[in-house]
Amino acid sequence: MKYLVIIFVGFFLSVLLPFNTNSQIITDEYGSPGYNSVLGGLGISITYVNIPHQQAFSNDSSGCIEMWINPSVLGVNPEVMISKGAGSAVSFLFGIGTNSKLYFRIGHTDFINTNGASITVNQWTHVAVTWTGRTIRTVTFYINGSASGSSVSSGASWNSNTDAIRIGGSQANPTNFFQGYIDEVRYWSISNANLILNNRFTGIGDVTGANVSSSLTSGAFYAGLISSWTFNQTGSTVYDYISGYNGTYIGSAASTPVLSGTPLPYNFAMKFSGGSNDHIRIPNNTIFQQSGDGTLEMWFKPLSFSSEQILISKGSVPNSLSFILGVTATTGKLYFGSGSSVVINQTGAGLNLNQWNHIAVAWTTITPNFEVKFYKNGKINGSPSTLPAVMPTTTDPVWVGSSLLYNLSVKGWIDELRLWNPALTEQQIRTYMFVSGKTIPASAGILASWNFDGNLNNTTITTGITGSLNNSSNNNACRFSGYSNDTLSGSYSSNFISHSTVINRNTSPNPFPSSYNINNPFLAIPDNNPAGISDSIIISGTPGVVTAVEVFLGIDHTYVGDLIVSVTAPNGTSKILTNNNGAGGKNIMTFFNDNFTNLPSTPNYLAPWGYLKPVTAMGSFNSSPVNGYWKIKVVDNAGSDAGVLKGWGIKLDFVTGTGQTGSEIPKVFKLIQNYPNPFNPSTKIAYHLPKATYVSLKVFDASGRTVKELENGRKDAGIYEYEWNASDLSSGVYFYKLTAGDFTDTKRMILVK
Repeated sequence: MKYLVIIFVGFFLSVLLPFNTNSQIITDEYGSPGYNSVLGGLGISITYVNIPHQQAFSNDSSGCIEMWINPSVLGVNPEVMISKGAGSAVSFLFGIGTNSKLYFRIGHTDFINTNGASITVNQWTHVAVTWTGRTIRTVTFYINGSASGSSVSSGASWNSNTDAIRIGGSQANPTNFFQGYIDEVRYWSISNANLILNNRFTGIGDVTGANVSSSLTSGAFYAGLISSWTFNQTGSTVYDYISGYNGTYIGSAASTPVLSGTPLPYNFAMKFSGGSNDHIRIPNNTIFQQSGDGTLEMWFKPLSFSSEQILISKGSVPNSLSFILGVTATTGKLYFGSGSSVVINQTGAGLNLNQWNHIAVAWTTITPNFEVKFYKNGKINGSPSTLPAVMPTTTDPVWVGSSLLYNLSVKGWIDELRLWNPALTEQQIRTYMFVSGKTIPASAGILASWNFDGNLNNTTITTGITGSLNNSSNNNACRFSGYSNDTLSGSYSSNFISHSTVINRNTSPNPFPSSYNINNPFLAIPDNNPAGISDSIIISGTPGVVTAVEVFLGIDHTYVGDLIVSVTAPNGTSKILTNNNGAGGKNIMTFFNDNFTNLPSTPNYLAPWGYLKPVTAMGSFNSSPVNGYWKIKVVDNAGSDAGVLKGWGIKLDFVTGTGQTGSEIPKVFKLIQNYPNPFNPSTKIAYHLPKATYVSLKVFDASGRTVKELENGRKDAGIYEYEWNASDLSSGVYFYKLTAGDFTDTKRMILVK
């Protein structure tokens, strides 16, 4: 349930060829396959998830069940969301009554949330129930993070059985099935209201090995978690990566791609509360012995500079640290050390409190020293420093958020922690700073990456470096965080402030950041100022005419409904991306593309969005040339809010060639067979226009998906020829289709590499 959108692809055939092939690649930084899904396909008695019996599900003295639900029908019959037990005396049953109120059954006894709030149809709501006691049991219901109504106490006998758990239905009452969607179902052995409030906006686990050696459940915020079912994996198995209590989809129940407007964000971060035990431990590995060139980078949002903080370190012996990266007290300046030496970035700017800062330190061997460069927000920060080129080898674990040697804990959030070899350049840092580490190829030199999206696993090919919250005392208060104010109760709304650091678009035809021109201005947006701010990306050496554009945009702002964002092409054509849309939404981290479905004004699809159709279609920017200045402008036209243009980028599809080939006016519309055919990788496509008209020329793959839009705009009468370069596509059969007024024609071509 993240800020994502689905486009249902519609086709109709013309001469057995696709005509309309708009499609959207969903993105998600959270889900393990690269997207997030929910439990769908429910609505009849034979559709549910079946979780085989485990003794751990028999904790009758205390427990908690929580989940997100989106019911499509209420009030006709009772609806069961989860249950265990086939007879009349169940172990437990959690459902919604005909009065739209929650109820919970233990054995024969029903506990009804009589004075609690009603559940709403067609809306995502977080619900939970806790129980305590044996003879007299006390049941408390929770809606959207806070207690709903009064607790209910009554005598009730838990019915121990070996029946399976059903999610979305009930063995005891098969006709009382749930109708709608369910997500993030969790079963706890403890009753703790604080855990419900703090964890509801994050998925927990979601990837193989997420809880090896209790790496998660050893932490204070996950102690007592028995199972977490996220429904993010395709196939017939429903995975529980906490205890391995996997289940099976029954009937039409299935992992279903998310709907727009769902409340879990596409990106999580790790929150460090500043406690003396709050840190992540990562096992020793040879990749951490970077005695040559290397880079450490991360996103960091500090809450305080009242004391020194260590972001990451390795080593337990004074003067023999492999490395240490920290922040000074008061000034918030970075420092880096190795062996017995430390350099402080005295000439550089300090970090910004309560803001996301992208930070990096790169060291290059210049015998006999390291040249150390600090970066802030993708730009060199201060003068280079010098360290002796000695990086002691230790067998100690890496500590994130503190140090094995010094108790100097972080207070704030960390996201996308990465280790590289080589030392990254400023250009390389800018290229990768906004993109998920999941999508960075090993060939780029990335050794390790932790994105903290519901797990502490490394996302690169390096094995054996999964992090852990285990500090031997189970009082580590680090936790995954979906929003910087996620301790607020209440229904999901634009009030929640997302961690808008990175985004994932790891699918053809537009993988990010490949083929994008990216800039990272980090310009303050003046409040209530019609002049706004502008930034330019200059493209040169790429002759051609634009056919389609995709824009990446990253803005931190406290009220995005104040913003007007536009892009201007080298030919002076301007297009508006968002125009006072998003109301009180916080931050923007999204892609704009004409082929996406949701506009910024789409109800229930809230900032920071993810995929948007721009307010005014970009098309080809009136066939703008590729080369020249591409400019973005951001205007805040209302008072009392502040923001920063962090980054933006453009991906241009274009054609090269002669354009109109002469002054001759043809007598009929005609689409010419491309030449050469087969081709590798370039071919020429010509067409005839006997009169001025609107022209669309698109290329499709064999499945009917649009892979290139070569022309989209009005053309004068004439004969046109374009040379199309398909170097970014794989070998295969493709089709190109011309639409010019009422005329349409499609031809087949073959790319052979």
